[in-house]
Amino acid sequence: MKPFDTIIDWGARMPVWLQWSWGAWLGAGFVLLILSLPYRERQEPERETQTEQIPSAPRPKPDTIVIRVGPDTITAVTHTEIGTDSSGKRASFAIDLIANEMHWALNRDDTVLLNKKPFDIPEFFRFEGLQARFDSAVDLIAIGSASEEGDDLEEYDLARRRANQLKVWLRETVKNPHVQFRYLILGKFHGASQLSTDETAYQRSIVVVRVRQKEPGINLSEALHEALSKMSDLPFPLEKYPAFDLVPKD
Repeated sequence: MKPFDTIIDWGARMPVWLQWSWGAWLGAGFVLLILSLPYRERQEPERETQTEQIPSAPRPKPDTIVIRVGPDTITAVTHTEIGTDSSGKRASFAIDLIANEMHWALNRDDTVLLNKKPFDIPEFFRFEGLQARFDSAVDLIAIGSASEEGDDLEEYDLARRRANQLKVWLRETVKNPHVQFRYLILGKFHGASQLSTDETAYQRSIVVVRVRQKEPGINLSEALHEALSKMSDLPFPLEKYPAFDLVPKD
């Protein structure tokens, strides 16, 4: 006798009440299995949504890239930070500090110096290692600042022009057409005094911020300010600048 016939024969010998009970249990199990399928399908979109959220993680160590341009060696250091706005929405930022030896020329918005000599920064931005970083960004934010010399209003305008010029250079060199460009005005540095032009160079640093990920509806200015405020290793203290004006994308 085949196994399947044996099962049928065994079932036929059971009392009628047991046959009904056995059948009811099988039927109930089949119904529960069918009902569970839509529920399991409903769980999949939730899992996908969760992967889009920005994870809370320990702050990673700074990432360094070394670029050789002619006789000069440039070290760009990247700090990663998560910022939160007043509503709790978050964004992930990568803050690129382009070499301590590189800064804006005093009172200029069109000249960047490297080791006290004029430097072609658009050509530098075309370096393959930097392009890979820039192309992966959602937004690129150029930061403009001015050192302690000069009038507050004039230096604020100088910081604005520098930020805009840095944004223009980025736009000319970044290949990814989906990247959005913005700039941040910090204004004039306050706090130091009686320093030489060389000593105030760090107050005119070249800084680019990459927005790597952001939650929908976020106040990007608030999140960026919170992220930068947590960084004790910025080349300049953020609280020494009177402004924090993020110009929207254009």
